[in-house]
Amino acid sequence: MTFPSEQDFALFLFQLFILLSAALTLGSFLRRLGQAAVVGEIFAGVLLGPSILGALAPELALSLFPSSQTQMLGTMAWLGSIFLLLVAGTEVNLATLRHERRVVFSNCLLGIAIYDERVPDSVGHE
Repeated sequence: MTFPSEQDFALFLFQLFILLSAALTLGSFLRRLGQAAVVGEIFAGVLLGPSILGALAPELALSLFPSSQTQMLGTMAWLGSIFLLLVAGTEVNLATLRHERRVVFSNCLLGIAIYDERVPDSVGHE
């Protein structure tokens, strides 16, 4: 197992600082507007990603998030997604779920019916 260099780790910490600062700032801003904070946090990710920052300032995007050094950041993103799903699962009200089982069941079937397996995943495999 190889460990990242000090420079790679410093870049990772800086990336984390930039992402968390933007997420917290936009999250609190949207909360003041009466919206859910998670909307602002997701929007911060879109702003700093290839959709906006990468399109408007590609040099800045590549200097902040070089493709060769985003493995640790990607790992943290996967871990964050897993923990988010775990927390969301613990907050599910099972009584409401049982009461609305027809709606839940029909949504699940609809999601399975329209899922297209031909859509490539993030790695590019089909």
